[in-house]
Amino acid sequence: MRRFHLQRDHDASGVSGTGVVAEGVEFSDGVCALRWRTGTASTAIYASAEDLVTIHGHQGATRLVWRDPLGGCDEVAYAPPVLPEALARRIRIIDRLRRAYP
Repeated sequence: MRRFHLQRDHDASGVSGTGVVAEGVEFSDGVCALRWRTGTASTAIYASAEDLVTIHGHQGATRLVWRDPLGGCDEVAYAPPVLPEALARRIRIIDRLRRAYP
């Protein structure tokens, strides 16, 4: 089991802010639990760290940073995958709707 946090450099939605926006843990089977540090905190479960970054990476605006070492490394960061344009467009629409209907 190892801990991580989400480091957000740019908050396009205006909801979660920047800096360390969430904390999480990866269990030995690869499943991840994530807890948002926002005013209306929530907790979610993901099948893998890769899935979590695919959903919350916002095309590089947010990084998953490991707090616990793996094989002697002090810190390892997942590079967010490049989203297909159709998915990126849907995310932008959802972000606009969240701002319009808080």
